[in-house]
Amino acid sequence: MNVKEYREMMDKRMSELKIENVEQTKDISYIKDGIDTMTDLLEKQNGRIRTNEAGIAWMKGVFSVITVFISGAIAWLFKGKL
Repeated sequence: MNVKEYREMMDKRMSELKIENVEQTKDISYIKDGIDTMTDLLEKQNGRIRTNEAGIAWMKGVFSVITVFISGAIAWLFKGKL
């Protein structure tokens, strides 16, 4: 094999590698788009979950206060009876 043949073989291989690189880049961009979409959906879902958790925490607080008042009223009614 002489230098000219070697250079031609290397040029051919480099062009094949460039074609493979373009195909891989297309695949990577497709995957990136899919991940971006999933990230957006996850952010929306986390926002809804955060809102629901805040509502649940508020209800827990209200029911805790109501429970304390009811417990106090029952204790006041039965004070000295036991």
